[in-house]
Amino acid sequence: MITLTQDELVAILITALNELRKEADGDLYATKALALLHVLQTPGVAQMDLHDVIGVSAAANTRNVQDWTIYDRNRERGRDFIAQNVDPAFRKRNLLTPTPKGQAFAKRLTDAVNRTLAGQRPR
Repeated sequence: MITLTQDELVAILITALNELRKEADGDLYATKALALLHVLQTPGVAQMDLHDVIGVSAAANTRNVQDWTIYDRNRERGRDFIAQNVDPAFRKRNLLTPTPKGQAFAKRLTDAVNRTLAGQRPR
């Protein structure tokens, strides 16, 4: 298990939130970030289950997810980080997976955090 210092944890959070804020064009709040991060961590999660995990209403969850999909809630070009696919076993349910663009962002985020940590740890 990795043990972080408080300074390392704060550096990670600042780096991660700044990278997320850049991708969200400044329009970022915690539940929106959590929606993306949970899909990156748990590909194939059902959209209807995500709102329980994050702790928001179903309507807020829909808005959060739509802001990360190919078309946002206003049907304008979205960020295309999350794909919504109909569950073949239950057609009323959408399964959420990261798109290639979302996976590339996760890699950039990981690289940014690793660079930050490399500057924090004693050599």
